Amino acid sequence: MKYKKYLICVFTFIVVCIVCIKQMHSRQEETCTKITSVDGVTFDMPEKLLEQATAIAFISDHKNYSTDTYLFKDGKSIYLLLDKGNIVVAVENMTNYRLKDTANMEHAIAGESLDGIWMNPLGEELSCELEEKDSVYKLVADVSGEVPLTTETYGMFVGKFVYVSVDDYECSMFVGVKSNDYDTLEKNELSMMEHIAKSLTVTDLTENLIMTDDARIEKELDKTNSGFVIKSNQGTTGTKYSDIYHLLKIGETGLCHAYDKNAENGLSDGEITIDQLYTGDDAVKLIKEYCQSGKSMYQYADAPAGYSWQAIRYHLSKSQNELYTNIRIEGLDGERLKYHGISCTTRTYDMIYDWDSTTDLYCYYAVPDSCREYMLECGNRYQSTSETACFWIECD
Repeated sequence: MKYKKYLICVFTFIVVCIVCIKQMHSRQEETCTKITSVDGVTFDMPEKLLEQATAIAFISDHKNYSTDTYLFKDGKSIYLLLDKGNIVVAVENMTNYRLKDTANMEHAIAGESLDGIWMNPLGEELSCELEEKDSVYKLVADVSGEVPLTTETYGMFVGKFVYVSVDDYECSMFVGVKSNDYDTLEKNELSMMEHIAKSLTVTDLTENLIMTDDARIEKELDKTNSGFVIKSNQGTTGTKYSDIYHLLKIGETGLCHAYDKNAENGLSDGEITIDQLYTGDDAVKLIKEYCQSGKSMYQYADAPAGYSWQAIRYHLSKSQNELYTNIRIEGLDGERLKYHGISCTTRTYDMIYDWDSTTDLYCYYAVPDSCREYMLECGNRYQSTSETACFWIECD
C-alpha cells in the first residue's frame, strides 16, 4: 500500500463489560442493538447494557469500575461502555496491521497494538477464518490480549481478533472474555463473542473519515494518561462555543440559545456563566431560604429518597424576563441522566429573587446519591448541531 499524506482518522471504540452472560436471551439478535456512534463502522452490542449505562466523562484511576454500568462517548470518534463483568470489545478505525500484504500474520498481529491492547495468537499457529469478497478482506482469529483500562485496572482476555480491509482502509476489533484459557469458556460466552465479532462492518469510507497528519496528532493530544477527556477547541478565555461533545466547566461563559417568539428562527442568543455549585447542607440552606422568602412558588420539601438537592448560582447577559433560559440536568451524553440503571428527571427549579436581574440567579435540582458527574444544558440545543451552553458538573 502506498503511503498517503492524508490518513483515515483513527476512531476508537472500547467497550469493557462485566456481563452475566447466562442471563442473556438465547437469541442474540433480540438482545443486541446496532452501534452507530463511531463513524465509519457498525457492530452489535447487548441492548440491555446500553439502556442501563451511566454516562462518564473520562477514564480515571480514581473511579471504581468494578460495579455498575458506565458509558462514555464523544459523539463521533470514541464510544466506551463499561459494565461489571468480563467482556471487552475494542475497535479502531485505522490500524496498521496490513495483514493482506504480510507473509507472517502471527508476527504482524503481535507487533501492533489495538488501542493499547497487545495480542498474541492462541497456540503456536494462528487459528483463523479468512474471507475475501470483491474488495473486502476479512479475517477472524483466536487470540489472547492484555487489556489495560487504567493503571489500576487491567487483565488478560481471550477471544477474537477481527480485521477488515477495503482498499487502503482497515478496521480492527478485539472482543474477549476475561480468562487465561480459551477452552474454559462457556458456550454462551463463545456465542456472544462470535456474534459481536461477525457483526463488525465497514459502513462509511467518505471524506468525513479523512484528516491531515496535524489533525490526527491534535486528536491524539486530547488523550490523557488516565483515559479520554472531552475535547475543548474553544481556547481559554471569552465566550465559548459549546455542545454536548464540548462541555464547559464552572466559571466559564458559554453561548446559549433560548426560545424567542420574535426571533426569525425561534431562537435568540445569550450568554451564561455558572459561578458556583452548592451541595449537601449548603444547597439545602439556599433552597430553604428561598422557599421562605415569599418569592418561591413552592414550599420546601426534602429531596426524594435516594436523591439529594444540589444548586447552582449563575449569571446571564440577558435577564430571565428578557430571554428565558431553561436549565436541564442530563447525562454527559446529552440524554436523560441514568444512574445505576435508574432514569432521572431533567427538571430544575428556579430560585430567582429579581427576574429583571442578570446576576445572582439560582436554580436547584435532585441528583442521585453518589452520582459524581452530570451535565447541565442551558437553553435549547439547535437540532442540527446540538449547540447551546452545556456544562460538565463534577461533585466532590
